Amino acid sequence: MIVGGILMKQVYAPGCALLIYKPQLAEKILEFLNKNLGNIPEHIICCRHEPNLERGTQVINTCTGCDNRYRGSTHALYIIYYI
Repeated sequence: MIVGGILMKQVYAPGCALLIYKPQLAEKILEFLNKNLGNIPEHIICCRHEPNLERGTQVINTCTGCDNRYRGSTHALYIIYYI
C-alpha cells in the first residue's frame, strides 16, 4: 500500500482468539487479503508481546483486543480493523 507517496508494509494479525476458536476462518481471511491486496504476511505474535514490526507497518486485524493494543502502541503502526 502507498500512503503519502511512501510504500508501507502490511501484515495480517488475526489475533489469538480467532486462531484458537476458528483457525480455518483466519486462513480464509488471509486468502481473501492475498487475493485482493497482494502478498500479505501473517503476523501471529500475540499482541501482548513486543510486535517486532517496522515503524509505519500497516496492521490488518480482526480482534478488538489486538486493535486496542496496537492503537495504543508507541510503534507508529497504522491499524485497519475488520469485523
